[in-house]
Amino acid sequence: MQTLQIAMITLTLAIVAPPSVANSFALRNQLTDAPSPYLQQHAHDKVHWQTWSVETLTLAREQKKPILLSIGYYACHWCHVMQKESYQQDLVAQIINDAYIPIKVDRELAPGLDNAMLAYAKSLIGVAGWPLNIYLTADARPYDAHVYLNAQSLAARLDNNRIAKINVPSLSVSSSLPRQTSSDINNQSFALSVRSQLDELNGGFLGTRKFPQSPQLKAIADYLRLNPDPILKAWLENSLTQMINVGLYDIVNGGFFRYTVDSDWRTPHFEKMLVDNIQLWQLYRDMALAQPSTAWQSIADQTLKFMMTRLYDPKNAIFYTSLSALDNDGNEGGHYLWSKAQLAQLLTEAQLKQISDDWQLHYPPSFDLGYLPVWGDHSRPNHEREAIARKLQAARSAIDIGTDKKKLVSYNGLMLSALSQALRQQPNLKPIADHLARFISQSWQLGRLSQGAFINKPLAEADLEGYAFAAKGLLDYAIATGDADASELAIDLLNRSQELFVSDSGFIAQAATDTFTLPRQVAFTDNALTAATSVWIEASLSSRDRRLVKIAQQRLQQALPVMQDHPFEYASLWSLYWKWKDWIVLPLTRQ
Repeated sequence: MQTLQIAMITLTLAIVAPPSVANSFALRNQLTDAPSPYLQQHAHDKVHWQTWSVETLTLAREQKKPILLSIGYYACHWCHVMQKESYQQDLVAQIINDAYIPIKVDRELAPGLDNAMLAYAKSLIGVAGWPLNIYLTADARPYDAHVYLNAQSLAARLDNNRIAKINVPSLSVSSSLPRQTSSDINNQSFALSVRSQLDELNGGFLGTRKFPQSPQLKAIADYLRLNPDPILKAWLENSLTQMINVGLYDIVNGGFFRYTVDSDWRTPHFEKMLVDNIQLWQLYRDMALAQPSTAWQSIADQTLKFMMTRLYDPKNAIFYTSLSALDNDGNEGGHYLWSKAQLAQLLTEAQLKQISDDWQLHYPPSFDLGYLPVWGDHSRPNHEREAIARKLQAARSAIDIGTDKKKLVSYNGLMLSALSQALRQQPNLKPIADHLARFISQSWQLGRLSQGAFINKPLAEADLEGYAFAAKGLLDYAIATGDADASELAIDLLNRSQELFVSDSGFIAQAATDTFTLPRQVAFTDNALTAATSVWIEASLSSRDRRLVKIAQQRLQQALPVMQDHPFEYASLWSLYWKWKDWIVLPLTRQ
């Protein structure tokens, strides 16, 4: 990709120090009091996990030991599997503790580092995901990567990587952008890029797994409002329908699972993420407003209710991060799956007959723990279906689901934006928006924005993602309510983040840690969450602050080549451009 050039250099790594040096300092696990349930659940591993910090990076250099950087998150199923299979086992732990400085990172607390390591892994091995494991030299240069491995394969990889003579892809950024850019952007390049990614049969995008990819779906909806395209419109409607009719959507409790492991939406991984549900709530709500649909409005309402029921802290009026895929017994999806015996105990004969076809009860269940409820067609609402869902919901309403109770300004800023944009149709949401605006304000202390809070303790200073989403949320709130203080605070956040993360050469995702610095990029690609660069640019344009508007225009101009060369990956920048193109000046420039 143009913004992230991979420069190949050959490097001989002599990364195992003599025993007298390597064993001169006995490490212990540092995660007991870490500000994250994901990190705390690794506090009892046999691996001596350290945190990503200046002290740990300095220790690696002093001991001349390579770093094993392991990144995951609380709701991640395969992260749990790898922990049990490997990090709690003697053999694997001994190799790691003897030969490496092991570092464990919660990706939601270090999204910039996570995104850079994902890009590295994808460039090296062609895939990226979690659990993400990166091997770095003692001076923090990556040289190998993998995702989930079983204990035997991991032990072999760890042993092989003690000493290696390999090519090391180093992350760097091109200092100049090629070719002429123009304010005349060809929308067809976006349409062509999107069409090459479409799964025309099942809806969604091509791939053996199905993620919603909300930023891309939103950009396509925005494109269709400007450029009528019957084929693309039919695909989008089919995609939205498949996402709620098959297995991605929880018809009992509401809310979307993160993704399905198959290409036709049938088999979800059962974690539920706040950011997915916020963005999909916005998408279905906006689609229902543009093209009235009982099914889409119902899904929007149920998704909001799910977030308020399961991902909201009513005492502090802030939203949590995610729900685990595991039930209280450690079974994946156990909270959402039903055996025939359980269904027969709860439902009448008539109700069982009604669900038999939709839930395929005449076939063996697709999951070890039973059947996943699906309606098959949400366009046919009826009271009996609702009664069935209420019975099942009540049966498990008192059972807790593992919840990541981090309260992040980035995710709550995204929710504040969504709530603020919905206030015209749903003014009853204003008290919730008021509390979120107050939470962001309280996270701004002494000229710094905290990432948020965990167990009511403030986290470290936010990176670009936190600043961008918090500022955008406050500005949308100010526009909806006329709150001048919120607008003023948003400008303060944008000014501080511009000093930290934005320069003429582009954006950097987070501040340097010791001598380790992430590369600057003209823009970040979208992932499950809209790219922080797109959010920062739009927030700056919305601020009407002349200095920030000028910087935002320059950064958008700088990003035009990657937008046009890789439209699908930078979908949110296209949405941003279409929304603001009549209000900004993008002069013809040669880069």
